[in-house]
Amino acid sequence: MKMDQNINAQSNWGMTSRWVSRKEKENRERALEVPGNLGLDLSPELKDELAKVISHFIADKTQFSGPPRSGLIKSRITKVLKSCHQLIQAIQEMDFISTYTMGISLNDKKKYIGSLVGLEDTAFKALKESKTDKGGRTPDMALRNLILGLADIYREASGKEPGMPYINKEDLYDGPFFRLVDQIITTLGDPAGRVLRKPGKSAEEFMDMEKKVNGSLAQQIRRILRARSKLT
Repeated sequence: MKMDQNINAQSNWGMTSRWVSRKEKENRERALEVPGNLGLDLSPELKDELAKVISHFIADKTQFSGPPRSGLIKSRITKVLKSCHQLIQAIQEMDFISTYTMGISLNDKKKYIGSLVGLEDTAFKALKESKTDKGGRTPDMALRNLILGLADIYREASGKEPGMPYINKEDLYDGPFFRLVDQIITTLGDPAGRVLRKPGKSAEEFMDMEKKVNGSLAQQIRRILRARSKLT
């Protein structure tokens, strides 16, 4: 089987390996140049850190869909709870011949049942304490981690705190740190293959879409930076 020359095998952050296109590799290299293009001088150590932050972002976007909903968590815990109950019942119902065939002694049966009862209790407590799914949009953890990682790099390189986005003369959000995040995301595109910014059929549609994307990113940067400032 002949491999496409535009595709390269690469093991990224996360649990699985995947195929990485030449286009994605080129976008990643261009993204590493963004700070320098914006006048932000990075040390070799910070360049390595930027490469890691970008790799994590790409891996999060391509391999992970974000944290599971509380409803899904509850269903998985419930499955464990039911399985424990069924196993306990099955072990208790084992006769002498069954236990002898499996090489299980009476003490083994008591030990297994005790362990399963403990796991059953843990699952029951977790199910009782789990939060109710209130719906709404699942947080974009990949973007959150990217923004936090870039904030640390920006702070170290510039000696300044990453500022909040502000409205410029073109009625779009702007700012040194905002431009860093915005240009890196734009350069990378969506690593999973879905373009983050799709031009409209007309200039008016494009500007309307651009303002929505611009405003959404600004809101997320503000929310994430404010949340972090409360923790420091």
